[in-house]
Amino acid sequence: MKIPEEKIEQIKQATDILDLVSQYVTLKKRGKSFVGLCPFHTEKTPSFTVDPVKGFYHCFGCGAGGNVFTFLMEIEKVSFPEAVETLAKRAGISLEISKEDDARVKQAEVLYRANQMAEEFFIDCLFKTNAGERALNYLSERGFYEDLIRKFKVGYSPNRWDGLIQKASRENVKVEHLLKAGLVTKSQKSSGYYDRFRGRIMFPIHMPSGRTVGFGGRIMKDEKNSPKYLNSPETLIYKKSSILYGLYYAKESIRKHDRVIVVEGYTDVMRMHQHGFENVVASSGTAFTIDHANIIRRYTHNVTLLFDGDSAGLKAALRSADILIKSGLDVFIAPLDKGEDPDTYLRQKGKEALAELLEKSVTFFNFYFDRLEKDGRLKTPKQKSFAVSSLLDRFAPLLEYQERALLIKDIAEKLGIDERPYFRKYLSATGIRGDNDEEEAVSFSLRRASEEGIIRSLLYGTVKIRKNIFKFLEPGEIVNPDIKRIYSVVKDKFGSNPDFLPENIIDLFADKCAEMSLLTGLEKEQEESEHIFQFALDCVLKIKEMNRKSELESARKKILEMQSAKKSTEQLLKKYNQIKLDLRNERETLKKEWAKKDKSS
Repeated sequence: MKIPEEKIEQIKQATDILDLVSQYVTLKKRGKSFVGLCPFHTEKTPSFTVDPVKGFYHCFGCGAGGNVFTFLMEIEKVSFPEAVETLAKRAGISLEISKEDDARVKQAEVLYRANQMAEEFFIDCLFKTNAGERALNYLSERGFYEDLIRKFKVGYSPNRWDGLIQKASRENVKVEHLLKAGLVTKSQKSSGYYDRFRGRIMFPIHMPSGRTVGFGGRIMKDEKNSPKYLNSPETLIYKKSSILYGLYYAKESIRKHDRVIVVEGYTDVMRMHQHGFENVVASSGTAFTIDHANIIRRYTHNVTLLFDGDSAGLKAALRSADILIKSGLDVFIAPLDKGEDPDTYLRQKGKEALAELLEKSVTFFNFYFDRLEKDGRLKTPKQKSFAVSSLLDRFAPLLEYQERALLIKDIAEKLGIDERPYFRKYLSATGIRGDNDEEEAVSFSLRRASEEGIIRSLLYGTVKIRKNIFKFLEPGEIVNPDIKRIYSVVKDKFGSNPDFLPENIIDLFADKCAEMSLLTGLEKEQEESEHIFQFALDCVLKIKEMNRKSELESARKKILEMQSAKKSTEQLLKKYNQIKLDLRNERETLKKEWAKKDKSS
């Protein structure tokens, strides 16, 4: 059944576009319009405009524009019928949508209903059963108040194989719907099903609108064969990469404070709320993603990371900061000591101590250099130069001119180095400028890209690729000290244990800030599998070529000096030509050897 045009117009007239957009974007009045950062692309200067009189929005940066329906479709990634239905409900307008209008809407509603039923069941089990009393006591012993538990709709899944299935039967919810919602699992031994969550404290996961889309279940006592947390699988309505736990409860506070605090776990979020910090979210059972960053940008431009003080927390903080900065957000880090997390910190030290810690949070860049200094990585001028160049190569192109200039100035003052070379190199639109420095800067960037490419190849390449790299490239041929350290350690590790898994490479550097930051930045940039073989070869060839070119440049300079002094250059010219010949032969030999079949791989 087609939705009548007059009904659509009625809904549009009843919806305040300013009110709708303000749920996702922080807007400020400018003349008759309102402006903010566009939620559809990354920008630092507001170019997104809303005209409440005409009922339209437009971004002068990416060209996005439309009315209330198109905005909701784009921001929530829903179909037109879904957008119409949502806004109709929001405006209190009755709208009949038939089965034919949109099958996806019907399927989604089935999953929403299953999750809502499960949430109510888990809450009842926590507060109304003897088994749930033990879970409630556990939460109480950890210092969570009952009103907070009820606010976050925490529940308990009974330690039964069919507790939820039986409840669903009584509520006329089909077991197939529970399966699609990720609430039950199909038995491999029979044609039956069993509850996915058993004997766990249940944390429901909500959309910003408040609808329940999934769950995280925590065991109360560590068990050998059971994961500490068990999360819902991805479904039609639950995409982990685009859901932030606690956002439903935090969004108003985030707008009010113009800042979001990102923590790691469900209990961290709850503990922060209990102590008055309500602008808090966590990723939903997955690593931080670009989608998470884009969601945050709808509410604020300022992010404070408050992660656990162990090596895993450092790894998560560095990876998250990398994504957030590349998404155009301002990132601060409130570092916790080893062994601390927001939950334990608040229980042991209290609200005032955490407020002071958050007040003293530092920019990601200051945090990064502080860690390098503690690791003894900023002792020599060469170490400082590499550290600064590595970080600026990575982030300077993402920053506006003024921000780049201020960042360079801050880093230079912090490290006690001359800022002028970095101004020349990084203050043009492309990130490189200066007659004397241009060739050197380009060469530096090419070498950096090639050396990073070697590490990417180790992370994502086959056994044969790793063997080839280790066979044809020595650590001494790599210039960047951080990459050289990574390469040396990984080469030794694979040499002593060929079965070592590439995905565990990052864990080798859990206590090394520079290496971990570099690796987490490369971890996302995976080459397509069909290109990785050639990509790895190209990186090895480029490194060897650049090393040879250094020899050639040195020989060329000596030839010029000898010619100026009117001395014989015959021997030097022979050496120069031999280096060129060696480079050509080495390139051809390596290509042939690289392509040979390896029977052991």
